Amino acid sequence: MNGDGNAQELLRVALEELGRAEVVAVLKSSLAWGALGALLGLLLSGAIHFGYRRLGWYACGTTGGRWALRLALVLVTVLCIALGALAGLGEGVHRRAHDAVAHSRIGTQLLPPVSDLAAEACSWLYLAVETGRAPDQAAAAARLQAFRDGRWELDVQEFLDRAAALRDGTFAHLLGQLEQSIFDRYPDLRGGTVEQAVRAAIRRVGPHLLEARLSEELERRGVEPIRVAIRDRLVAEAARRGEPRTIGFADLSDFLRREGIIPAIVTPVRTFIRQQQVLFVGLALAACLVPGLVCRACRARPVPPAAPPSVLADQPARAARR
Repeated sequence: MNGDGNAQELLRVALEELGRAEVVAVLKSSLAWGALGALLGLLLSGAIHFGYRRLGWYACGTTGGRWALRLALVLVTVLCIALGALAGLGEGVHRRAHDAVAHSRIGTQLLPPVSDLAAEACSWLYLAVETGRAPDQAAAAARLQAFRDGRWELDVQEFLDRAAALRDGTFAHLLGQLEQSIFDRYPDLRGGTVEQAVRAAIRRVGPHLLEARLSEELERRGVEPIRVAIRDRLVAEAARRGEPRTIGFADLSDFLRREGIIPAIVTPVRTFIRQQQVLFVGLALAACLVPGLVCRACRARPVPPAAPPSVLADQPARAARR
């Protein structure tokens, strides 16, 4: 009873937050993909069973073995259909998750203030790198308000160049500290070709390692999709809005909400769904393979030859003579 109440409460919250239209759209997509997955599961099991039969792996010598094999084939087919349907249901949720969140109360009421803060952070970074230091609080507040009011727009390419310069400068500082630490700990490395080789290796490999570590840390904190959206798609977004070089506060906030924040929310759900789909497909393939392999193994098992009747008849006489 308590479980039914929790399920009803969860459904009520989902309907309120996502909206009935979005939930219905997700259900329709899930049912359609579930039906397609069930059909694919049926076709998969049928194709593998047909291949085994063509190879002669299903030949059983006894009546009991044939009935057991038929029962196994029915169970495997049902299992493949069920697993295919589950994988299809997940695909429907995977495809509709972004739109469901974007058009729900979460996407239209809760996330816009968050994306506004992200757009303000971008403008603050733009101003900070412009002056080479953190901007004065009063001046920054005035510039940010002007940015919100649309009195100036963010130069997209210059913003990306400044962000890249800030990242490269930070990486160079960290790698410089690493070099200093290595040579302080191992002073014998200083001088000559060895020092040059160590410095070259650090400068060649270090930025890639730091970039991977940064991406991993941002992914762990759930903000990597925002950085990827800014780095890879902000220029195209500005061009799509009509101005190829600049973007306003409202457009930047909408872009960050749509391309960065919502993906950061739905990516864990999509990753979990993909993992389950891989598991379902693997189980379906294993279920299809097991009956044929078992029959094949039983047929390949050597049977000891029976003794000739003459040998069996002579055994009592030999025992009497002994």
